Amino acid sequence: ILVAIALEDPWGFAIAIPCIGFFGACLAFCAWRLVRPVPALVIDEVGILDHASGVRVGLLLWDEIAEIYEYRFKNQTFLGIVPIDVDAVLARLPKWKQLAIRANVGLGAAPVNLPQMALPMPVSELLREIEARIPRPD
Repeated sequence: ILVAIALEDPWGFAIAIPCIGFFGACLAFCAWRLVRPVPALVIDEVGILDHASGVRVGLLLWDEIAEIYEYRFKNQTFLGIVPIDVDAVLARLPKWKQLAIRANVGLGAAPVNLPQMALPMPVSELLREIEARIPRPD
């Protein structure tokens, strides 16, 4: 369909090329995740290792996390993680991830958000597991 539009209209061609590139990259990412599966989330004594979100931030240490909560955004459930210093976490990431995270925050989402679809259990259950494992200062 995109090719037919592109042949009839130069504007259609200008739109088709980025669309093909974007959705081709999405397909490649999905295929890569199927071939090389990794755990969506790793929770241990060090912190939370994020492999679930589209804009993965990697390891968040327990000392870096201010808040973890469940929220809904556009009829989807997410696990939201708010770092104490968002800018310090963003400084470790490439520019495109920084822009995507800032855009999410601008829309009212958490800086780090893990979608229910990418998680192995319901968000509410995962949140209880995380709260049970968070080291509490004495």
